[in-house]
Formats: sequence, C-alpha cells, structure tokens
Amino acid sequence: MNNEGFGLQELLVFIGIFLFTLVAITIYGNAKLGNDSFYEKPDVKVQEEDINKIEPTTIEIPKEYISLENKLKNAAKQYSFDKSQNTIITLKELQNNNLIGKLVDPNDKTVLCDGYVIYSNNNYKSYINCSGMYITESYDNELVN
Repeated sequence: MNNEGFGLQELLVFIGIFLFTLVAITIYGNAKLGNDSFYEKPDVKVQEEDINKIEPTTIEIPKEYISLENKLKNAAKQYSFDKSQNTIITLKELQNNNLIGKLVDPNDKTVLCDGYVIYSNNNYKSYINCSGMYITESYDNELVN
C-alpha cells in the first residue's frame, strides 16, 4: 500500500478539471443570461400584432408577357376540338394548324417561348415559358412534350 497520500500530479489533474468546469459554466451562464459578448440582441422588436399587419407582396407581371398569354389564349379559342371535356392545347398544335406563329420573348428577341392552354369548364387559361425570362405561375413542362 502506498502511504504517500495525495500527490502533486493528482492535485494538478483535479485543478485542471475544476478550472475547465468553471470556465464552461461561466460561458454557458453568460450565454443564457444574455451577456452582450455572447448574445447579440436584435435591433428591432417584432410584436405579434406587427406580423399580422404585414401585407403580402404582389408581383406585377410585365404587360408584354400578359399580351403573349392572351395571344396564345385567343389562338386556342379558334382551335377546333371537343369542348365537352377538359383539354390541353399546346403551342405546337396551334402552330401546326396555322393559328399562331412563333412566340418571341418581347425583352429578348433571340428567346422563343413555349406554352399551352388548358380548356376546362368553358374557360381558357394560358401558360407560357420564355426560357428563364418569364414563366407563368404553375407552368408544367410535362404538358408541352
């Protein structure tokens, strides 16, 4: 049995563990209490009632693209098909029947647009895709192929 007792090596290990624990508790305590060196408070307080006052942003579609959608819709109205059921009329079908020409992006004449019209319940809804310049909301690429 060793009767030398608690040695210097054990004392240094104990002090190291104690100091490490003390530093960790200090850092955690400062962070939890909101000390500015560890936690940055926001500049503006947002109240719940303020969030409810925020109006949704509306995106204004350029009239040139609305004009292209209307041109496609008008060509589809001249197209002959069975109106007793819902139908998808592609731009290619309309072009093959000489009802419409090429749809060219009004902001970049080198970009050709693609599109289709959905006929449902005596209503025509046109969708166009001008290769990254403009795409009608809910446009589905699968419907034109």
